[in-house]
Amino acid sequence: MEKKDREIDKLAQQHFQGFVVSVGQLLNARESSAELRTKIVALNAQLQEAGADVLETEDKLAALRRMRANVDSAQLTIKTCLLVCNMADEITKHFASGQYYAALKLADQLEALNAPLCSRYEFSSLVRTLVSSRPFGIFLIKLDA
Repeated sequence: MEKKDREIDKLAQQHFQGFVVSVGQLLNARESSAELRTKIVALNAQLQEAGADVLETEDKLAALRRMRANVDSAQLTIKTCLLVCNMADEITKHFASGQYYAALKLADQLEALNAPLCSRYEFSSLVRTLVSSRPFGIFLIKLDA
């Protein structure tokens, strides 16, 4: 039995150094994994912060695009309304100068243009009033003839 104990001691001493080295390597691996975990957490925080900035910038960009679309729509509406107002002014000038046929022709054009483009604005009722005075214009033309 003593012989067996000596064999066991001998084997244990031979492998003890390898065991100590393996345990040291495991401890180093644990420290390295802890450092990597810390770095990953820090990188994740940086990524989250950068992502939040990107989302904020995207929201601002979307708001600016909506604002730009609204400005474009407003410009188009103003141009259209200005065209209608200019035509109404021309009709008034033609009636005032006795050019009834030209005034009636413009009134017909204005009626066709005003209905679809400007009907939702308050001034369109004034334009309708002007256009509805066409029978008076027709009466005046008949009197001149």
